[in-house]
Amino acid sequence: MKSLRNLLEHYPSGSYTSASLLLLSKTYSQAGLMRRSAQTALLLLEKFPKSEYREDALLQLAQADYESHDYENAVKKLTEIKQSKNKQASEEAALIFNQLMQYALSTQEIVAIASTNEDLKLSYVRKLISLERYRKASLILEEFIKRNPKHSDIKIAKSLLKEADEKNDGPVTIGLIVSLSGPYAEIGKSIKNGVELAIARYQESNKIKIELITYDDRSDIVRCIKAAQALADDPSISLIIGPAESTMMAAAAAVADFRRVPILSPTATQSGLTDIGACVYQANVDVETRSRAIARYAVQKMGLKKFAILAPSDVYGETAANSFAEAVESFGGRVIASQKFYDNTQDYRAQITTIRKLGLIDQVNAAISKDTWSVQQIDSIYNRYFPVDPDNPEDFKTPLTHVDAVFLPIYSDDIKYIAPQLAFYNIKTQLLGGDNWYDLTELKLQQNYVNGAIFISEYFVNNGDTRTKNFLQTYRQKFGYDAGREALYGYDLMELIAEIIKKGNHLPEDIQTELAKGIEWNGIHNTIRFSKESRVNTSVHLLQFQSGSVSKLKE
Repeated sequence: MKSLRNLLEHYPSGSYTSASLLLLSKTYSQAGLMRRSAQTALLLLEKFPKSEYREDALLQLAQADYESHDYENAVKKLTEIKQSKNKQASEEAALIFNQLMQYALSTQEIVAIASTNEDLKLSYVRKLISLERYRKASLILEEFIKRNPKHSDIKIAKSLLKEADEKNDGPVTIGLIVSLSGPYAEIGKSIKNGVELAIARYQESNKIKIELITYDDRSDIVRCIKAAQALADDPSISLIIGPAESTMMAAAAAVADFRRVPILSPTATQSGLTDIGACVYQANVDVETRSRAIARYAVQKMGLKKFAILAPSDVYGETAANSFAEAVESFGGRVIASQKFYDNTQDYRAQITTIRKLGLIDQVNAAISKDTWSVQQIDSIYNRYFPVDPDNPEDFKTPLTHVDAVFLPIYSDDIKYIAPQLAFYNIKTQLLGGDNWYDLTELKLQQNYVNGAIFISEYFVNNGDTRTKNFLQTYRQKFGYDAGREALYGYDLMELIAEIIKKGNHLPEDIQTELAKGIEWNGIHNTIRFSKESRVNTSVHLLQFQSGSVSKLKE
């Protein structure tokens, strides 16, 4: 290698320079220095564009593209070399090309490249046949033969068509990543049960079967990534379901989207997950969407205008509070007070008395001229007429009615502390809850304080509905215990996927195209709705707790 570099330094334009450059490029390649190999090959092409070694240099560049996973450019170069008169380079290019098509590229990657290269259609068809997707192979071949009757590979196309017409499609294979062990095992098992139940129902009446390959990520992000890599690299996988937890989903989604394999989480709620890529979907509703929905209902449907917020100081609480506040403002309402609390808080007097104080100040402020009174003067008036001793109920005889509603995106364990303290400090207002409020046992225990509360949820089932009854009965018969809500998340998502498969969408690229158009599926627990604008489900339930039961509100 050193000798070749010395030769090029002393004789940069000698009669053997192009040959030396090619040899140096190959030497770099054999040593695994692909970047240097490519740079040297490019130098050869720049200095000697008409060199007899042009195709050999292109071949080095194609190999470098191949190693760096730039398959599209590798295919372009290999296609050009295959058509050249350099027999040795052409044969070597054909060998790499076939390896690339069969083992490195997925069907969706081949489609992306083949869309601008008619000659790659046969390579795509061979891939389809290897995956037992004969029906689609036949359709492509029929079109190819019709459009290219004099193509040099027309005999091959007709032979492949005959082969495809004589066989039936194989099963559609779906990957599932869930936790079957570790902290999230209970959720993962429920999702898996729901998915399997939906597949069993589909198999009863459909010729094309569905196979499920399940990976246990053991509630560990590294194992989750490895599972995603294994599934995304498997050419037989048409899509991936899971993971359930948002952080794990983010990691798996990055892997799947890179290989253009659709990945759908039944339960992840973190906002921004679908920004990872076009193949990423959330069948559950994210926190931002939920918060906007209850804000819209409160302002536009109920006519409320003035709000306070009390939220936990974590990612969930901050996202919910900020989204709610922004939505309220956009709909024409106002947030008068917003307070936070830390985990394990039980005494909320500081936050609630602050909400009370700011509400009363706003009430006074609305009754007087802002040009005449400063904030300090208003505060002084408040302290004079509304002295606050948190331990003296006499100081809270005057109810706060100025705040139309308090939004509480809190956890169900917090309800028993916050709701009674709001009542103690005499805040008379409509309670608005987040998705963690759907805990009927806790709501009944706190009925005196939360009766009439309205909250948002992605989950609601009508136990009197025939479809719901059948699911719950079948689930118990098969697994020996009652279904939890995660089982319904898995079941409804798999039902949506099964509907897509019924339409003949068996490959990742076909499923992705169908999802990208926008789709709506009326599940048991919720409607799953994707649109061209959003790959996050936007369907939510607005619920109300009244007299010991939860009912769905009409929007």
